[in-house]
Amino acid sequence: MKSFFIIFFALSPLALAQSPLDLLELNRHAEQIDPNAQTAAPDKSVQATEESEEQRIITINPDYAGSPLDALWAHAVFYENAQNPYIQSIAFAGMLHSQGAWGSIKSDTQQENLAQTSTRRVRLGARMKAFYKTDIEAIADLDPDSGGQDLNTLKAEINLTGRDRLSVGKFRPHFGYESRSSQNLPVIERSLIGNLLLPERTLGAVYTHDFNLSSASIGYFSGSTANGLPGFDSSGYVYAGAEGLFSLVEGAPLSQRWHLDYIYNADPAGSESITQSRFNGARNFSSQIPIENPMFRHLFSAGVEIEEERWNFVANAMLARNESALWGVTLQPTYWLMPGTLQLVGRIHYAKSSSDRALVRGYGVGTDPTRGIGPYDSGDEFYSIYDGANLHIYQDKLKIMSGLEYSKLIDNTSDTSTESLLFHAAARLAF
Repeated sequence: MKSFFIIFFALSPLALAQSPLDLLELNRHAEQIDPNAQTAAPDKSVQATEESEEQRIITINPDYAGSPLDALWAHAVFYENAQNPYIQSIAFAGMLHSQGAWGSIKSDTQQENLAQTSTRRVRLGARMKAFYKTDIEAIADLDPDSGGQDLNTLKAEINLTGRDRLSVGKFRPHFGYESRSSQNLPVIERSLIGNLLLPERTLGAVYTHDFNLSSASIGYFSGSTANGLPGFDSSGYVYAGAEGLFSLVEGAPLSQRWHLDYIYNADPAGSESITQSRFNGARNFSSQIPIENPMFRHLFSAGVEIEEERWNFVANAMLARNESALWGVTLQPTYWLMPGTLQLVGRIHYAKSSSDRALVRGYGVGTDPTRGIGPYDSGDEFYSIYDGANLHIYQDKLKIMSGLEYSKLIDNTSDTSTESLLFHAAARLAF
């Protein structure tokens, strides 16, 4: 851990050559240095920035009611001095996520009753604001189940001008709705298609330009992965993305956002950061047939998010193709039954593959089969329905989540299917 923090503080000189201008951002998914930065809630306020008499955009910030816990979370900032030209603030950052799953899994050949609990995530690190325009984030992923330690994120985001910024380090690009931190997602587990196609965190750089109501990004990432800092041992991938607002009127309760992302994988067979080959040779739950997954060169994601004072609706589609294709659609509505406190969540997900057994899905605690502890299965068609409720004790920082999910995974090659009905519950603490 000592070397981890040495790397963190060594990143700060990256900003020395830049001028101190304020960073203008559009619906960014990364958390800010302030541990009380608000990331989800029913009520919205609109902020505008002007540059050269032109109204620029426009970050939508949610408002939570004041809480006795505000003072407790404020202690995460252990240094703050706006007059210091080098370091303006340093704050602790972290997450604790414990989870359980109970229910049954049934295939054409066997049935299993499932009861699992696990501490899925223990993360610890720091965030620094330096030179008035550089945000540095370093997060270690401490895995209590395996006893290992990972460098989850080591990222510096530098404000080059009022409209341009550069992100460098080990991180994941914004590829689809589910690429945002799990802390900000209203469901306990990501969708099947999200788990399969989201890139691993690896070394890369992304340049972003902000327009009036949108932003565009271009970047390059390594094809290698590692527990610490990966190298560039294999060909990487090119990332391009755009996001923006359909319309925004100051004071209006409705916001409409869109995103469009693309990845070109230069080495489908050898890439470690974008690959399904890690499942090859494994045997699935229902038919015990070895899995042979295709690898993809082109990956796409597109979606919209509509948010009103109490409700939110997300529609997201993902597609990957090379010699074969895999795609999926997610529809996710949420509604604040008690604004800022009790949120109802629903999700409908469908995925399809043109290749045999290309859809791989875990069950129980951790549906990502590379990280879960339960059984997994494969097929070429999948659908699921999720209904749940989340109790927000303190913003998105402390919440209790629960949901009931029915799913069916079909393997048309072997004419088998696997059905599951599982109740999920989780507690998340973040600062």
